[in-house]
Amino acid sequence: MPKYQLHIGTIVFSLLLLVPIISAQAAYNDVTLTTDTVLTVGGYNLTVSGSSALLQSIEVGSSDFSITIATGSAMTVTSADRKVFTVDGVTSAYVTQSCSDSVSTLTITVPSGSEAVPTALIIPTATVCSTASAGSNISSGSSPGGFGSPAPVAVTAPVVIPAVILATVPGCPAGVTCTPIPSAFSASVVLTSDLSRGTEGSDVETLQKFLARFSEIYPEGIANGFFGPATERAVKRFQAKYGISQVGRVGPATRAKIVEVSATGGAVPATVPAPTITPLSGVTPATTAVVVFNTRLTKGTSGEDVKNLQKILNKDPETQITTEGTGSPGNETDYFGSLTEQAVQKFQVKYGIANPGDEGYGQVGPKTRMRLNQLGL
Repeated sequence: MPKYQLHIGTIVFSLLLLVPIISAQAAYNDVTLTTDTVLTVGGYNLTVSGSSALLQSIEVGSSDFSITIATGSAMTVTSADRKVFTVDGVTSAYVTQSCSDSVSTLTITVPSGSEAVPTALIIPTATVCSTASAGSNISSGSSPGGFGSPAPVAVTAPVVIPAVILATVPGCPAGVTCTPIPSAFSASVVLTSDLSRGTEGSDVETLQKFLARFSEIYPEGIANGFFGPATERAVKRFQAKYGISQVGRVGPATRAKIVEVSATGGAVPATVPAPTITPLSGVTPATTAVVVFNTRLTKGTSGEDVKNLQKILNKDPETQITTEGTGSPGNETDYFGSLTEQAVQKFQVKYGIANPGDEGYGQVGPKTRMRLNQLGL
């Protein structure tokens, strides 16, 4: 799916932007949104506004768009078609959606002091929000008559059931700390198909509600039926907890474990023996270093971020810079050259980020940074 990259430096925007974004005393590679901007996404006109919105970049596609928002900033997206938005990549605490009889509104507020600069992936869905009753969540369908013009209705944040750690739980193995499952969730959770990133539907929502029972596994607690990065991270945590290969996909082994865990109705081991992992030949073992990519990297860029990028790419034989010499595992450099560009392209294809001919192919933009930050060193 082609993306239109909007970034500072060139200030060149695609025809999808009907009103320009203006840079006003912003830091390098940032833009201050001083006027309303209209995007056409998925056939819908969306108005992006916010006098305090400091943006690093915007990528606009045919059915979605992503915005990297600086800390201490807030931006708003409104739809005259009253469409419900799916939001991924930011914590639910930053997101508010509301609905009136004329527009639907999405607001993302990133507080000052946040540790990382988030990239929000925003998808306008075919669902129309509802103003049927005060205090209700946004839902599908149109507003019935007889209610006049009600005030905007705020979306209620998902409820995350905290884990309660007990010293002794009946049926819990000796020496293992156990977490009781609330009785309301004693029924087995059965998923009818394998699930992976990008999947949508009721099985994904069921998976998300199950994972949200455990705040240490799925602290976001979002149950919107869309398998995005947050759900993928939660699946990996669940797999790590129960000794399953941490691939982030829900296959037969993970589905069977979900049935087993949900069917206990009593105690679920909170800790399990760590599985023995044999490193793959030629793969650099993971370290405990925490690396966060916040800036765009392209051919010709140099610096520590480039060296960390090469280290992550070299961890996977499918995306290695080279197998020997300069740029090979253990010989990474801080220069983004042709070999690094080719490795980034392999990385993007492997994770479904971009393909040959797409805008941003071979460049480290918001979606590539998001995946790199998930993998880490």
